[in-house]
Amino acid sequence: MSIETSFIIPAYNAQRSIKDCLDSIYAQVVSSESYEVLLVDNNSLDQTVAIASSFSRLKIIKEPKQGRSYARNAGASNAKGKFLAFIDSDVVLEERWLEEHLHLWREGIGGQQGAIIPAQTDGQESLNRYRYRSIQESTAGSFVLLSLNFPESPMINSAACFYTKEAFEKVGGFDPCLTRHEDIDLSKRVFLAGYDLAITEKARAYVSYHDIGWGSYLRRSFADGYTKIDYFAKWNQYNQGAKRGKRNLKYVYLDLIKPLGLFFMTFESYFFLKALNSFLKTLGQLTGMIRLKNHFKVQPIMKNQNQATQMKVFHHSKVLYEYDQGPMLKKVNSL
Repeated sequence: MSIETSFIIPAYNAQRSIKDCLDSIYAQVVSSESYEVLLVDNNSLDQTVAIASSFSRLKIIKEPKQGRSYARNAGASNAKGKFLAFIDSDVVLEERWLEEHLHLWREGIGGQQGAIIPAQTDGQESLNRYRYRSIQESTAGSFVLLSLNFPESPMINSAACFYTKEAFEKVGGFDPCLTRHEDIDLSKRVFLAGYDLAITEKARAYVSYHDIGWGSYLRRSFADGYTKIDYFAKWNQYNQGAKRGKRNLKYVYLDLIKPLGLFFMTFESYFFLKALNSFLKTLGQLTGMIRLKNHFKVQPIMKNQNQATQMKVFHHSKVLYEYDQGPMLKKVNSL
């Protein structure tokens, strides 16, 4: 049997999670002869490679250039499969994850996303409760980033995602110039290259948060905003005038002002934490704008951001979405 799917796991100092991740991959219900597993070691200093070496049929690749995009691209260049399944080293898959993606795929689809759910296994109960509720609310319970309607849409989360090798290679893979948001950058490029993107909520993956406590989580929120300005600059969404300004004010209200108001009404800590998280992301973006202006500029990927794009995104529950000329997903009808 030929290799159909290549699992690619970028790993850096992942000794705490890599065994559970690999166990879940080898527990997939599809034939083990139909897939290969590639672990890309990105200069780990712990026991990641030693633990991974205990698994049979595992190929270990060394990527000296630091960064998850370099690691994922190295794995893809060594992959034999028609499909590329990128799985982060802190993710555990349900046993039918791959089966559900293969069942969903049809000709013309370039990328797919399943549900990515915060795990409850790392002992950080309050943080995990917040993460779970926040993602659950923002995705209407689907836990699928691709289902969101934001200026950055369509978005696929690379923690556990599924692409055809053809689409991945056509657009040049992950952009290593982006330290974050390289995953939503990839899904947008695949989409604009003419491929459909698809969702299957039945393909469930669970991601653990391995840093320590709220301090590291909130620092990461700031870093998320700080680096997102690079993504905006690349896509020429930086300082785009009144229409975008009004749209951004809408999200400031939904993500910052509204939660703060609910906190003062209910004194529920969740709403305060949600407002604080949004504030830090906004502060990070403002700081990133100063850095971008003075030190660094990413060239936009397209010369004409207003070109009409009429591609489709298919939802597993038979709801059809259409890309409506701008960077928003618009629900148009039910099948």
